[in-house]
Parts: sequence; C-alpha cells; structure tokens
Amino acid sequence: MTRFAVATFAAPLVPVVLVALLAFNNARPINDIGLAALWSYLGSLVLGVPAFLICRRRNWLQWWQVGLCGVATGALAPLLQMSLFIVLAALGGASSIEALLQLAPVIAVCAALGGGIAMAFWLIARPEQTNAP
Repeated sequence: MTRFAVATFAAPLVPVVLVALLAFNNARPINDIGLAALWSYLGSLVLGVPAFLICRRRNWLQWWQVGLCGVATGALAPLLQMSLFIVLAALGGASSIEALLQLAPVIAVCAALGGGIAMAFWLIARPEQTNAP
C-alpha cells in the first residue's frame, strides 16, 4: 500500500476521533461517530482527493499550502451540502445572507476539520518526498 493510499484512509479519522472523544458521555455515541465517519470519508474522497491532486499538479505541496487547501475544501463541503436549502430559503423570502450567517459556525468547524484532515494527510503522505505517488 502506498503512502497516498494509507493517508487517504487514515487522515479522515481525525474528526472521527474528535467526535468519539467529545461524544463519550453522550447517550448514543455510536451514532455520532458513524455520522462523523460517513461525512469525513465522503468529503475526503469527493472533495479532498481531487483538491490534493490539483495541488500536486500545481506543485503546491508545502505544509501550509496543503493546509489552506484543506481549510478551503472543508469550508466548501457544508456550502455544497446546504446550497439547496439556501436557495429554498431565498425563494421563501429569507435572504441568502441570513441563511449563510446561520451556517457560519458550521462552516467554521468544517473548515477547521478540513485543515486538520489535510495536515494529517500531509504528515502521512509527505508528498514532497520522492517516493510519494
């Protein structure tokens, strides 16, 4: 297994571990952990891997470049997920700015988690080394 494959599998575990630690006293922690794993891996595969491949093609492989790309990708994920609801809220009379302001905490948390996943990926894959794919 290459470092890229290991990083693709292991890096999305960052939010899963955080949710597991935070949901320890919850009545049903397995539901929270399962949802964190689902969204983390889905976002990493659909958005994160293509973003990394674009970064690699442009030779943006420094730790801070990969981290910023992860933050941007993490912030984009809830926007894509909630875009339909934002449009429906705007059609219903609410302003889209109000809908985005309500999403701001979610976007901030997802951006931070995206940055954490990207940094974990970078630490495992170490793309600047010659043996990386």
